[in-house]
Amino acid sequence: MLSGDMISGYNKNFLNLSLYHEVWHMLTSPMIERNIPWSITFGNHDAEGLYSGSMLVDLDRQHSAELSLSQHGSINGVGETNYILPILSSNPTDQDKVASLIYIFDSDNPGCGRLGDWGCIRPQQVEWYQQQSDLHNRVPSVAFVHVPPVEVIDLWSNFDVYGDFGDASVCCYNTSHSRFIDAMIERQDIKGLYFGHDHKNDFHGDYHGIDLGYGRKTGYGSYDPKYTQGARVILLQETPQFQLSTWIRNVYGKVEEQKLHRPQQGLKLYCCVVADTDNKYSWVIFMTVLLTIMLSMMFVVPVFWIPLSPE
Repeated sequence: MLSGDMISGYNKNFLNLSLYHEVWHMLTSPMIERNIPWSITFGNHDAEGLYSGSMLVDLDRQHSAELSLSQHGSINGVGETNYILPILSSNPTDQDKVASLIYIFDSDNPGCGRLGDWGCIRPQQVEWYQQQSDLHNRVPSVAFVHVPPVEVIDLWSNFDVYGDFGDASVCCYNTSHSRFIDAMIERQDIKGLYFGHDHKNDFHGDYHGIDLGYGRKTGYGSYDPKYTQGARVILLQETPQFQLSTWIRNVYGKVEEQKLHRPQQGLKLYCCVVADTDNKYSWVIFMTVLLTIMLSMMFVVPVFWIPLSPE
């Protein structure tokens, strides 16, 4: 599962249309050579160039119609990659049974306003999830999205987690409008929700019955992860009852031991964006103090450097 920001579409090199094909070949050829299926969703940078999200899905499918499982999935104009992938039963006598689902959500939604500067999940997407959940009798599932929900801060502050909070903050989105995580907790079918975006964060933990957390940054663009590049491996066990286990494996093939982090002093449920108005008064105080200091420096500091004319 490629969970977004496969490319930096804003890079000036992507003004060259032919580069998309070259880069996508580089991205997918390791999986094609090993006959490994894959699917994608989008981060906030993929479609910042000449190719739209729809064009990137087509490009992905062109590289291998057999192995690319990516799909177009706009929901009333929201997102481009909202879709589900069924996992069929491993029981040889019941191979047509859907034993699990992979839900894929597209957080690359512009104009989220106070909810989040890098994207968010809209109520239409949550409604779509609820419909699919009912249609498939709430079968145990896992889900992927690029930008983390704000609940990941609550997870770090108030729950046992494994892994590291390596970034200075969580660049997330507020879910109060969509009830994205609340809907999953209520339905109890999604057992794991994984995301990326914050390159140095890789922690995960049980959040009201959902294994909520980050993967590990895999690529080498932009800033590096805190530890070695790698990926989160997820193992699903169908029988005797559904179980999910997960770990980080780095690019050298080593399974990394992620340390246990106990709850500590709680962090505010605040995404690292000025647009998140849940703490707007804190920002007003901060900006007021900062501007006051700056203005004071402009008028006060030069006074000490006025040269004295000789008497």
